[in-house]
Amino acid sequence: MFNRVLKFLVIVLLFSIRTVAQSTYLPQGSDDYHTLDRLEIRSGRLDNQLRMTNKLVQRSTAIGYIDQKLKDSTLRLTQKDHYNLEQMISESGEWPYNGDREKNSRSNLWNVFYVKQYDDIHIKTDDLFCVINPVANLMVTANSETPKPAGSKSLLSLNQHGAEMRARITDKLGFYTLLTDNQEYTPGFLTKYAVGKQRVFPGQDYFLFSSAAGYGDYFYASGYFDFALVKNHINITAGQGNNFIGDGIRSLFLGDNGPGYPYIKITTHWGRFNYQNLFMQLTPTFQVLNTTLHQSFANINHLDINLARWLNIGLFEGILYGNIHNTAIDEFDPVIYTHLPSNVGGDKAKELVGFNFKALAAHHFEFYGQVLLDAFNSPPLSQVAAKNNRFGIQFGGKYADALGIRNLDLQGEINAVRPFTYSSSDTTVSYTNYDQALADPLGSGFVEMIGTARYQASKKVVISLRGAYYTRGADTGKLTYGNNIFSNDYFTASNLQEGWTNGVTSSCLMAGANISYQIFPNLFIDLGGVKRRYTAGSTKPLYTSTGESMGSDSETWLYFGVRINAPRRAYDVYY
Repeated sequence: MFNRVLKFLVIVLLFSIRTVAQSTYLPQGSDDYHTLDRLEIRSGRLDNQLRMTNKLVQRSTAIGYIDQKLKDSTLRLTQKDHYNLEQMISESGEWPYNGDREKNSRSNLWNVFYVKQYDDIHIKTDDLFCVINPVANLMVTANSETPKPAGSKSLLSLNQHGAEMRARITDKLGFYTLLTDNQEYTPGFLTKYAVGKQRVFPGQDYFLFSSAAGYGDYFYASGYFDFALVKNHINITAGQGNNFIGDGIRSLFLGDNGPGYPYIKITTHWGRFNYQNLFMQLTPTFQVLNTTLHQSFANINHLDINLARWLNIGLFEGILYGNIHNTAIDEFDPVIYTHLPSNVGGDKAKELVGFNFKALAAHHFEFYGQVLLDAFNSPPLSQVAAKNNRFGIQFGGKYADALGIRNLDLQGEINAVRPFTYSSSDTTVSYTNYDQALADPLGSGFVEMIGTARYQASKKVVISLRGAYYTRGADTGKLTYGNNIFSNDYFTASNLQEGWTNGVTSSCLMAGANISYQIFPNLFIDLGGVKRRYTAGSTKPLYTSTGESMGSDSETWLYFGVRINAPRRAYDVYY
């Protein structure tokens, strides 16, 4: 069924490119998202075109928004802000609306390579825009663990190398692809994750695992085609990768810490309304390698509305189907909440619903939040569903130019998800992909607090701090306390307690700092360190949503890295 729907949409896409234009998107993990976030907060006004809640963001929309704000004489921006915005315009050379503002390189090679500052190969004609760049991320990490497991390494490394390409063909077809080969030794707690799973690497799907502690060898590929079905109103994107729904560091709806997936995304925009349909093919929980893996399907709908110039609200729906080959065509219905009546009656799918908001205040603050309800499960677990208590909440805030210090930006949020949320009695419809959570990587049964500080000391130097604390429940043996979203609900513990955390409780405190220096456009040096302290409960849990837990431990790592056209590899985002 999914293949038939995919073929139908491809035909529609090919027809659509006959008359209208398209756009590529700002890359995942880019600092450009922080730049846009900061600009929106300082302006004090939401824009009907730019929707930061749904990521990825179109380059055309971002550049149009920047051009609009640069003309606003009442908006007080620093020299560092102007530098960041001009760099974004230069990097998105296919979309400046006021002429060619791509910055020329001071020295190019044979007038072919490095002609523009941000591009290794840059081709721009009336019918073709194409950019090809190398991607590399080299990092050396000194790691210390207490207690120190047998075979653990004190010196870790990351070797990521590859290339990316984006293109715009005759204003009708947008294209992007990223390909990298990766060899990596990770800190000990992520090694436990990989060993406990025996199948996947954090943020990736398959990997080659070595007997050497924490070593992973994997290939990463992502990309998409983009078409505008109705110019400025309906875009269709088909690709492989991640998406993100929310305004926080985490998302209870759909996060981007896990592995990518094939997807088709339809974004419809009209005035104050923005509507996104995301059709995803997932690989649910599996037991062994070298077998044909079962595929599941997800239909995610999100509607957001700018109710006022300072307030945006949104509605979310996520539906998972365990067997896409037996899925009826009406289950691809893109209208939000039309699936609710069938699911309440015990349909084979699992459904999540939610609400989110974002509010701007005083040209310095943004407040945001999400409420997720996992109320429709099939078959329902009587002990839990009777009280309808599967839900999660998020509340956070951002403070731009904090305490009167220009270019100092703070963010903090609290996320809490009750046990059994995201899980199901049928593991093929748990909210997961390749044995990793689709939302918050902690799964369910946890409370977490995250805070960040980012200070741009100069045009090329950024200092960032990050701290996080969580407490989480864990399952023991074959008993389910609702914390492991990858297991089914049948073996529920008889002494189940109602609370945010059930079963054995553990906690973790993590703090880190990083300094990034931009040598040349998109070429960075990173220097930093992270301290992690994990405390297990009185009984060591055998398995958790984030892998195997071996009891209390403490870990510190210091790193030095060089990267080009790649986001920094941050291990503390996984836990």
